[in-house]
Amino acid sequence: MNKIIVTMLLTSFAFSGDADDVRKLIDKHYKAINSGDMKTYASTMHTKGNISGDSNGSFWYTQNPSVVSQNDPLDFNMTVHYVDIEVVAPGKVAIAYFYLTGSYNIDGVQSNNYRTRVSKVLVKEGKQWKIRLSHYTPFFSGDGVPD
Repeated sequence: MNKIIVTMLLTSFAFSGDADDVRKLIDKHYKAINSGDMKTYASTMHTKGNISGDSNGSFWYTQNPSVVSQNDPLDFNMTVHYVDIEVVAPGKVAIAYFYLTGSYNIDGVQSNNYRTRVSKVLVKEGKQWKIRLSHYTPFFSGDGVPD
């Protein structure tokens, strides 16, 4: 009986540690993009890339982190809200979903009403969580990114 209780406690601790680490990565990801730090932004992505579907309804595409790190800074000011994290496989796979609001200026197209729902699949690469897939859907009466 004691072994079962200890195992349950350790498993619960592992889940909360994973969830905390995933939340820190999400915060790092958006802090980097908001500050224009493309190298740090790219470092949050899996080395195989981040498969992404943008809030403009685009087809899936892969962001290569080595290319992204060399891009010009983006003009984003995003805030993450109501993060929920589900650890699917402890230490291996997690799903995060949340809302993202703010503003952007992309190729001369500006919006101060960016509001989307976001879901991300994160996987452990070595000892670090990395973003492997991102999906963005415009939230009611909010703007997505331009085509």
